[in-house]
Formats: sequence, C-alpha cells, structure tokens
Amino acid sequence: MTLGGYEASTGQDDPMLMFMGHMPAPHGGGSQSARDLYRLGRHKLLTASFSDYEQAIRQQLTGMFGGYGFDADRDIQAITVNRWSHGCA
Repeated sequence: MTLGGYEASTGQDDPMLMFMGHMPAPHGGGSQSARDLYRLGRHKLLTASFSDYEQAIRQQLTGMFGGYGFDADRDIQAITVNRWSHGCA
C-alpha cells in the first residue's frame, strides 16, 4: 500500500508495517448479556499494560515466524498500541 508519503516495501530486506488487531471476546456462561460481555472485553483492553500487549505480540510473532528466522528483539523496531473501548456487533 502506498499512501501519502508512505511507500510500500518493495524488497525482501525492506522493513514492513504490520497491523494486528485484538478483540477480546470473553466466554460467557450463558447468563451474561452481550452488553455484559462487551463491558468485560473493554475492561480487559483498558486494564492491560503496554508490557502485557508487547509480550503477547512478541510471543505471537515468534510462534508464527520464529522457525523461519524471526527474532523479536532484532526484527521489531517499534510497537504502537491503540485502545478503542467500544463493542461492535
């Protein structure tokens, strides 16, 4: 994707931008409404620390790509976390 001043990666050695989404979906026991479950999800989003997100991201990417030479300490330049505390149906 090329947008504004951002140019997409063109070679295998070029850095790339990754977008990862996380939508917490607590398991309900059947007695909770969708509204209650959204509230629990928002609580989880807002109470998790940056280090919680960073650790989970590093573990997930290492699990997916570690066998192919990915090293989170070497290969991740930055992590940005945006929290949107709303539920979508």
